[in-house]
Amino acid sequence: MTVRHRALTYPTLPVLRSANGAGLIHPDDRRYGSLLVGGQGSGKTAAMLRTYLNDIRDENAAVVVLDPKSELSRLCLQLTPPDTPKRVWFLDLGHPAFGMSPLRLRDSEPLPLQATAIADNIVAALLDINENQLFQSSRRYLYHAVIGSLALAVKRDRRARFEDVYQLLLPSKADLRTVVYQACADTPDLDQTAEFFRTELPQDLGLAGSATAQRLDAPRNKVSGLTGVPPLRRFFNHTSDVALADIVEARDILIVDANMAAIGAENSKACMHFVLRMLHTQLQRQVRRPESERPRVALLADEAHYLASTDNVVDQIATHRAAGLDVTFGLQYLAQLGSGSEHQEKIRKGVINLLQSRFLFRLGDHGDAEEAVRIAMAVYSTMIRDDPDSRARLRVTPEQILNLPVHHCLASWIAGGTRAASFIGQTFPFPSGANDTWARVHLERLHTTVGPYPEVLASTLGSSTDHERAAVVQRPSVKAIERAASEPDEPEPTPSRPAPRVERAASAPASTPEISPVLRVVGREPYDADRERPTEPAPQALAELAFIDRINEVKPPEHKPPSEHLPRLYEADYAILALLDRVGVALPSLIGRAAMPGREPKSVRHRLNKLYEHGLIARAAIGISDRTAADGRLPSLCSLTRFGMEAAQKRLPPAIHPQREWRQGEQRRAASVPHDLHALSWAIELHRVVGDLATDYWRTPRYATGRYPVPQIGNGHKRHPITVAELDVAEGHAYLDVPEFREIKPDLSLELRVPSTRLIFDLLVELDLTGRPSYNKDKLLAYDAFLTGWALSHRRFAGLGTRPVVLFVFRDLRAALACAREADALLRGRIGPMGRPAIEWSFPGRQHLFFAAEPDVYHGSLRAFALHSENGDEPARTDDDRLPVRTVELLSRTVVGAADR
Repeated sequence: MTVRHRALTYPTLPVLRSANGAGLIHPDDRRYGSLLVGGQGSGKTAAMLRTYLNDIRDENAAVVVLDPKSELSRLCLQLTPPDTPKRVWFLDLGHPAFGMSPLRLRDSEPLPLQATAIADNIVAALLDINENQLFQSSRRYLYHAVIGSLALAVKRDRRARFEDVYQLLLPSKADLRTVVYQACADTPDLDQTAEFFRTELPQDLGLAGSATAQRLDAPRNKVSGLTGVPPLRRFFNHTSDVALADIVEARDILIVDANMAAIGAENSKACMHFVLRMLHTQLQRQVRRPESERPRVALLADEAHYLASTDNVVDQIATHRAAGLDVTFGLQYLAQLGSGSEHQEKIRKGVINLLQSRFLFRLGDHGDAEEAVRIAMAVYSTMIRDDPDSRARLRVTPEQILNLPVHHCLASWIAGGTRAASFIGQTFPFPSGANDTWARVHLERLHTTVGPYPEVLASTLGSSTDHERAAVVQRPSVKAIERAASEPDEPEPTPSRPAPRVERAASAPASTPEISPVLRVVGREPYDADRERPTEPAPQALAELAFIDRINEVKPPEHKPPSEHLPRLYEADYAILALLDRVGVALPSLIGRAAMPGREPKSVRHRLNKLYEHGLIARAAIGISDRTAADGRLPSLCSLTRFGMEAAQKRLPPAIHPQREWRQGEQRRAASVPHDLHALSWAIELHRVVGDLATDYWRTPRYATGRYPVPQIGNGHKRHPITVAELDVAEGHAYLDVPEFREIKPDLSLELRVPSTRLIFDLLVELDLTGRPSYNKDKLLAYDAFLTGWALSHRRFAGLGTRPVVLFVFRDLRAALACAREADALLRGRIGPMGRPAIEWSFPGRQHLFFAAEPDVYHGSLRAFALHSENGDEPARTDDDRLPVRTVELLSRTVVGAADR
C-alpha cells in the first residue's frame, strides 16, 4: 500500500532501516502516538533520539523531552546542532539552571480564573503522585491553601510558593491565615476562599482541634516532600523562572533531565507530573485557538511508566490530540504501565490503544511477545498454532520477538491514518564522535539567558516583611543570546519568534545582621595604644591589690550591741551601710574609695569607728602571708549587722530596700575574700573612669537582681525553664549551635546610662584570678547560650531592649588573650536567616563578650579585646598569641568624654 503525505519543508532522518529501505513516521501521523517497548539495551534510545532530531527540524513543533534516567536527555543535548533555530532549555533537576513553578501566574488573565485552574492542577498532580492518600477533606484544605498562597503573592507583589501553602496548613499559623483572608476578600470571586480562612477553618480548629490538625497533616506532608529537597526547592523557587507555556508558544526545545540519581525516584516522578500538568494547562488554552496557530507539541518520554502511573496521563493523551499533542513513550515491558495503581487496566489498555504506532524490540516475557505478534497478523486469530499455514499468517512468531537481535524491532506504524504492514526494522547507530562541544554551546547560551545558579537560596519561609519582593520580569534579548553564544567559525541560531519570558526574582539582598543597640557604643572604636600607655607609677589602688592577695585568714566577725541612742547619721554613713549590704565585706580603704572618695584615711577610720561602736557594722580580723614589721597593724574586714540594716531601711528614703531580709552571713573563706575584694576595687575604678555613665544601680550575686536564672514558661505542673525551641524567632530564622541554658551569676552587674542615645544597659563582669583558660570553659558556654538565646527573654533585659555586655577581667594581658583563645574555639551560637551564608548571621555571644586586663582600668584605660563575630571578615591577629581578636575601646571615647563634661 502506497500512502501519499504532504511534502515537508525540512530534511528528515530515517528512524528505522529494513531490507528494502529506510523510513520514519510522518509528522502528520505522529498525532496517533508512538510506543517503544523493549528490554535494556535493545535500541529504544536510538529510535527515540532519531525521532527527536526530526522534531527539532520542524519549525512549528515545540519539543518536550522527559527523561528520568538522564541517558536520552544528555544525548539530545549533545546532538542538537548549535545552528538550530530553536532555543534549547535544558533542565537538570539535580542542578536546575532555571525554575518552572506550577504556581506561576500569567499577566494576561484575571487572578480568580488562574487561581482556580492552578489549584485544580496542584491538587490533581499531588493526587497523581500520592494515589489514594488524599481524601476529599484534605483536597479541600489543599485547594483553598493554593488559592490563598496565590492571593497572598499578588498582595505582596512577589511569586507564590509552596512554602506558603505549607504554612497555611499549619494549625498554629492563624496570623498568616488572617492576612490571606484579607487578600482573598479584596479580590473579586475569591470570597469563598476568604470565608474558608476567616470562618470555616478557625471554627474547625476551635471545635475539633485535634481532628482538624490530623486532616491538615495529610496535605501538608505531601507539600513538605516538595520543599524539603534542596534541588526541588530551587526548581520551584528559582531566581529565574521560565513558563512552560512560553517555551511551547515559542516552538522551543525543553529537555528535562529528571535525574533520579540526584533527587530520588519519587521526587523525579513528582516533578515530571508537575511538568505534565503544566503542559496539560497549556494544551487546554491551545485548543481554543485556530488550528493554524497551534504549535505541534512533541512529547518524548523515556521510562514512561513513571508518567503513566495514573489514569490522568491516559486522559491527557486522549483529549489533547486536537490541541497538537504528539506522544512518544518508551517502556521496558508492558506490565510497567500502571503498576500498583487501582486503574492499571485502564492505563495499560489506554496507552496501547492511544499510542498506535509501535516499535516492539526484544521482549523477555512470553505473554508480552504473544501480544506483540498479534499486531503483525495478516489475518487475526485468537489462537497461535504451530502448523505451517497458521505460522505463515502470523508473519512474526513469538519466538522471533523473544530472540530479536539487539537494535532490531517489529515495527507497526500508522501511515496516512491507516495501519501499514508490519516489518522488522533496525535502528541507526548513534552518531560517531559525539561529545560535549555542542552541549556546552547550548548551556552557555542558557546561562546567559537565565543567569547564574543560586548556590545559596534565601529562606522561602514567609515573613511579615517579605524582603524578597518585586520579582522583576525581564524578556531575554535574542540578540544578546546570539552575541553571547557566538564563537569563531561557529554557526549561530537566528530565531525569529519571540523569546520566552524569564521572570527573574532578584535574589534577596544580603541581609545585614541586626546591630544590637549596645554595640553602637561598646567595642566600636579601635584602641589607641599611644594615648593609653601609662607613664606614671602604679596608682595606690592598684598597689593595694598586692596586699589583698596576701590575705589568708579571716576570723569570725565581732560587733558591739545595738546602741539605744544612735548618733546623727549622714549621707556617707548610709552609703557605707548600703555598700556593705551589696558586697558583704570590705576593707576600710575600699570603703573610703567607694563611699568617701577624696577623704583622708583618718576620716574614714573615724566614721567606721562610730558605726562600729553603735553596733551598725561588724569587724573581722584578718591574717596575711609573709607578714613583717613593715606591715604594721592590719586593717579589719567590715560587714553589716542586722541593726545596721534596719537603721538603713528606716531612713527616708531608705538606703537599703525595705523588703530586703537580714541573713546571717556565713563565715567567709579566706580563699574567696581576695576575689571579692578585687571585684569591688575594679567596680570602684570603673565608676571613677566613666563618671556619670555608671549609675548607682550595681549589684553582686548577694542580690537576687545580681543573679539571672533561666526564665520559666508554662503554668502549674507544666512550668519549666525555657528551651531554645521555645524562643521567639522571626519567620525563616533559626537559632543554631546554642549551648545548654544555665543560670548566670556574674561577679558584678553594673548599670550604665548613655544620655545622648537614651540607652541603658548592663555590664556583667566576671573576674578570674586563676589565669587558667579551662577554668572559664563552662562559664563561656553559659554566656554564649545566654547572650545568643535567652537574654532578651529575661525580664530585666527585655525591659532594657538590649542584650548586656559581658566582660571577663584577668590579672594581666597574657591571661586575657589565653581566655580569648578558649572563647574563640567555644562560642558558636548564632541566629539568622536559614539557608543564608554565615556573613548574614548574628553571633551575639561573640559580639557582646569582651576580655580585659585588670590593671588597665586603674590607669584610666578602657582597653578590651573583642572576638571577631565570624561574619566573613578577615580576622586580624595579634603578634603575641596570634589570636583572631580586635583591640578596642570598651566604651567610645566620645561617650565617656560627653559624660565627663
